[in-house]
Amino acid sequence: MTTTPPKRILLHKVIFYLSLIMSPFSTYLRTVRAQRRMRQKDLAETLGYEQSYVSALELGAKGPPNREFVDRLIAKLDLSNDECLDLEEAYERSSRTLRLPVAASADLYGMFYELGRHLDHLDPVQIQLINLALQVRGQPACDAR
Repeated sequence: MTTTPPKRILLHKVIFYLSLIMSPFSTYLRTVRAQRRMRQKDLAETLGYEQSYVSALELGAKGPPNREFVDRLIAKLDLSNDECLDLEEAYERSSRTLRLPVAASADLYGMFYELGRHLDHLDPVQIQLINLALQVRGQPACDAR
């Protein structure tokens, strides 16, 4: 005889796995809404959007939203200065586009190309290694004497 886990445990697993794919903006939006004890429907009505749009933003299926949404969120929820700073950081960290500098080298173009080809398949260790590599700053060359 097989037993199925209680629905509550399944729900917690679903929420955990969704949190792994949510953007920083999605996570922050959900947190702000929950702190104010609002349902998605209430937040959507307050901001003048559809509940389905708020849901899609929270799940990371859409986003980040346009600037108008962020400005409405700040004004309508009367976010504190700290909350505004956190929201802005989450918004910036959730951008899905990158632009190469005008004077990018051929090596940088090549790296962007390769990274783009592999983004959907990076595992957590590879992501950590890339983040570590980005923290390394080039050292100035020693003077040859």
